[in-house]
Amino acid sequence: MTDDHRVRQHTIAPRVLSVWRMTFGLFGGPVIVVLALVAALLAWSHDSVLVRGVIAAGSIVVMATLAVGLGPGLALIQRSWSYRWTDDVFELGHGVIWRQSVSIPISRLQHVDIHRGPLERRTGLATLELHTAGTRHASHRLPGLEHADAIQLRDELLKRIRHQTERSHESGRPHQSEWPSDDDT
Repeated sequence: MTDDHRVRQHTIAPRVLSVWRMTFGLFGGPVIVVLALVAALLAWSHDSVLVRGVIAAGSIVVMATLAVGLGPGLALIQRSWSYRWTDDVFELGHGVIWRQSVSIPISRLQHVDIHRGPLERRTGLATLELHTAGTRHASHRLPGLEHADAIQLRDELLKRIRHQTERSHESGRPHQSEWPSDDDT
Protein backbone atom coordinates (compact mmCIF):
# COMPACT_ATOMS: atom_id res chain seq x y z
CA MET A 1 0.00 0.00 0.00
CA THR A 2 1.27 3.42 -0.83
CA ASP A 3 1.79 6.11 1.80
CA ASP A 4 -1.01 8.17 0.24
CA HIS A 5 -3.38 5.19 0.41
CA ARG A 6 -2.93 4.63 4.14
CA VAL A 7 -3.04 8.29 5.22
CA ARG A 8 -6.25 9.27 3.41
CA GLN A 9 -9.66 8.67 4.99
CA HIS A 10 -11.35 5.43 3.97
CA THR A 11 -15.02 4.50 4.29
CA ILE A 12 -16.63 1.10 4.61
CA ALA A 13 -18.28 -0.67 1.67
CA PRO A 14 -21.87 0.35 0.85
CA ARG A 15 -22.73 -3.36 0.52
CA VAL A 16 -22.65 -3.56 4.32
CA LEU A 17 -26.15 -2.05 4.18
CA SER A 18 -27.50 -5.28 2.72
CA VAL A 19 -25.82 -7.27 5.51
CA TRP A 20 -27.31 -4.99 8.17
CA ARG A 21 -30.76 -5.16 6.54
CA MET A 22 -30.64 -8.96 6.24
CA THR A 23 -29.53 -9.23 9.87
CA PHE A 24 -32.41 -7.01 10.92
CA GLY A 25 -34.80 -9.07 8.81
CA LEU A 26 -33.65 -12.31 10.39
CA PHE A 27 -33.67 -11.10 13.99
CA GLY A 28 -35.83 -7.96 14.05
CA GLY A 29 -38.48 -9.19 11.63
CA PRO A 30 -39.98 -11.77 14.01
CA VAL A 31 -40.05 -9.18 16.80
CA ILE A 32 -41.98 -6.76 14.56
CA VAL A 33 -44.46 -9.48 13.62
CA VAL A 34 -45.08 -10.26 17.30
CA LEU A 35 -45.49 -6.56 18.12
CA ALA A 36 -47.93 -6.13 15.22
CA LEU A 37 -49.96 -9.12 16.44
CA VAL A 38 -50.05 -7.74 19.98
CA ALA A 39 -51.16 -4.34 18.67
CA ALA A 40 -53.87 -5.99 16.55
CA LEU A 41 -55.10 -8.05 19.54
CA LEU A 42 -55.16 -4.97 21.76
CA ALA A 43 -57.08 -2.99 19.16
CA TRP A 44 -59.51 -5.83 18.55
CA SER A 45 -60.15 -6.35 22.27
CA HIS A 46 -61.28 -2.74 22.86
CA ASP A 47 -64.68 -1.39 21.97
CA SER A 48 -63.48 2.20 22.11
CA VAL A 49 -62.79 3.81 18.76
CA LEU A 50 -60.33 6.16 20.49
CA VAL A 51 -58.24 3.26 21.85
CA ARG A 52 -58.26 1.54 18.47
CA GLY A 53 -57.19 4.81 16.81
CA VAL A 54 -54.35 5.36 19.28
CA ILE A 55 -53.07 1.80 18.77
CA ALA A 56 -53.29 2.16 14.98
CA ALA A 57 -51.52 5.53 15.06
CA GLY A 58 -48.79 4.13 17.33
CA SER A 59 -48.31 1.18 14.98
CA ILE A 60 -48.00 3.52 11.99
CA VAL A 61 -45.40 5.64 13.81
CA VAL A 62 -43.37 2.53 14.71
CA MET A 63 -43.49 1.20 11.12
CA ALA A 64 -42.56 4.61 9.67
CA THR A 65 -39.64 4.89 12.09
CA LEU A 66 -38.41 1.44 11.06
CA ALA A 67 -38.76 2.31 7.38
CA VAL A 68 -36.67 5.46 7.82
CA GLY A 69 -34.17 3.56 10.00
CA LEU A 70 -33.71 0.77 7.48
CA GLY A 71 -33.51 3.14 4.53
CA PRO A 72 -31.81 6.50 4.83
CA GLY A 73 -30.91 5.94 8.50
CA LEU A 74 -28.70 2.93 7.83
CA ALA A 75 -27.14 4.68 4.84
CA LEU A 76 -26.18 7.61 7.09
CA ILE A 77 -24.65 5.20 9.59
CA GLN A 78 -22.68 3.42 6.85
CA ARG A 79 -21.33 6.71 5.50
CA SER A 80 -20.36 7.83 9.01
CA TRP A 81 -17.75 5.04 9.35
CA SER A 82 -14.22 6.05 8.38
CA TYR A 83 -10.67 4.95 9.11
CA ARG A 84 -7.06 5.78 8.32
CA TRP A 85 -3.62 4.85 9.58
CA THR A 86 -0.13 6.24 9.73
CA ASP A 87 3.16 4.73 10.90
CA ASP A 88 2.19 5.29 14.53
CA VAL A 89 -1.59 5.33 14.84
CA PHE A 90 -4.78 3.73 13.52
CA GLU A 91 -7.81 5.99 13.64
CA LEU A 92 -11.45 5.09 13.21
CA GLY A 93 -14.63 7.07 13.61
CA HIS A 94 -18.35 6.49 13.37
CA GLY A 95 -21.67 7.89 14.47
CA VAL A 96 -24.30 10.17 13.01
CA ILE A 97 -25.63 12.01 16.05
CA TRP A 98 -22.96 11.05 18.60
CA ARG A 99 -19.64 10.82 16.77
CA GLN A 100 -17.00 8.55 18.26
CA SER A 101 -13.38 8.96 17.17
CA VAL A 102 -10.76 6.49 18.34
CA SER A 103 -7.00 6.81 17.90
CA ILE A 104 -5.15 3.58 18.58
CA PRO A 105 -1.37 3.79 18.84
CA ILE A 106 0.16 0.99 16.78
CA SER A 107 2.41 0.26 19.76
CA ARG A 108 -0.70 -0.68 21.79
CA LEU A 109 -2.05 -3.18 19.25
CA GLN A 110 -1.74 -6.78 20.41
CA HIS A 111 -3.34 -8.61 17.50
CA VAL A 112 -5.78 -8.10 14.63
CA ASP A 113 -8.58 -10.51 13.73
CA ILE A 114 -10.87 -10.84 10.73
CA HIS A 115 -14.46 -11.98 11.31
CA ARG A 116 -16.80 -13.15 8.57
CA GLY A 117 -20.28 -14.34 9.38
CA PRO A 118 -22.43 -16.12 6.80
CA LEU A 119 -23.94 -12.89 5.46
CA GLU A 120 -20.54 -11.20 5.25
CA ARG A 121 -19.11 -14.19 3.39
CA ARG A 122 -22.08 -14.12 1.00
CA THR A 123 -21.48 -10.44 0.22
CA GLY A 124 -17.65 -10.59 0.15
CA LEU A 125 -17.24 -8.44 3.25
CA ALA A 126 -15.41 -8.79 6.56
CA THR A 127 -15.11 -7.14 9.97
CA LEU A 128 -11.66 -6.23 11.26
CA GLU A 129 -11.20 -6.44 15.04
CA LEU A 130 -8.26 -4.65 16.65
CA HIS A 131 -7.20 -5.85 20.11
CA THR A 132 -5.19 -3.47 22.24
CA ALA A 133 -3.19 -3.68 25.44
CA GLY A 134 -5.29 -2.89 28.48
CA THR A 135 -8.71 -3.89 29.65
CA ARG A 136 -10.99 -0.88 29.14
CA HIS A 137 -12.15 -0.65 25.52
CA ALA A 138 -9.55 -3.27 24.62
CA SER A 139 -11.01 -4.12 21.23
CA HIS A 140 -12.44 -2.11 18.37
CA ARG A 141 -14.42 -3.41 15.41
CA LEU A 142 -14.41 -2.03 11.89
CA PRO A 143 -17.31 -3.58 9.90
CA GLY A 144 -18.05 -3.54 6.20
CA LEU A 145 -14.59 -3.96 4.69
CA GLU A 146 -14.06 -5.74 1.41
CA HIS A 147 -12.56 -9.10 2.39
CA ALA A 148 -9.38 -8.54 0.37
CA ASP A 149 -8.99 -5.06 1.89
CA ALA A 150 -9.44 -6.47 5.40
CA ILE A 151 -6.69 -9.04 4.78
CA GLN A 152 -4.38 -6.39 3.33
CA LEU A 153 -5.07 -3.98 6.20
CA ARG A 154 -4.54 -6.70 8.81
CA ASP A 155 -1.23 -7.68 7.22
CA GLU A 156 -0.13 -4.03 7.04
CA LEU A 157 -0.98 -3.43 10.70
CA LEU A 158 0.77 -6.64 11.79
CA LYS A 159 3.83 -5.56 9.82
CA ARG A 160 3.78 -2.21 11.66
CA ILE A 161 3.41 -3.95 15.02
CA ARG A 162 6.45 -6.12 14.24
CA HIS A 163 8.40 -3.08 13.05
CA GLN A 164 7.64 -1.14 16.25
CA THR A 165 8.57 -4.15 18.37
CA GLU A 166 11.88 -4.48 16.52
CA ARG A 167 12.57 -0.75 16.93
CA SER A 168 11.94 -0.93 20.66
CA HIS A 169 14.26 -3.96 21.00
CA GLU A 170 16.99 -2.17 19.06
CA SER A 171 16.68 0.91 21.27
CA GLY A 172 16.93 -1.22 24.39
CA ARG A 173 13.64 -0.07 25.84
CA PRO A 174 10.72 -2.48 26.06
CA HIS A 175 7.77 -2.26 23.68
CA GLN A 176 4.70 -0.94 25.54
CA SER A 177 3.05 -4.35 25.46
CA GLU A 178 6.17 -5.79 27.15
CA TRP A 179 6.23 -3.35 30.06
CA PRO A 180 5.74 -5.05 33.41
CA SER A 181 2.21 -4.83 34.72
CA ASP A 182 1.29 -3.90 38.27
CA ASP A 183 0.96 -7.64 38.98
CA ASP A 184 4.65 -8.21 38.12
CA THR A 185 5.96 -5.81 40.77
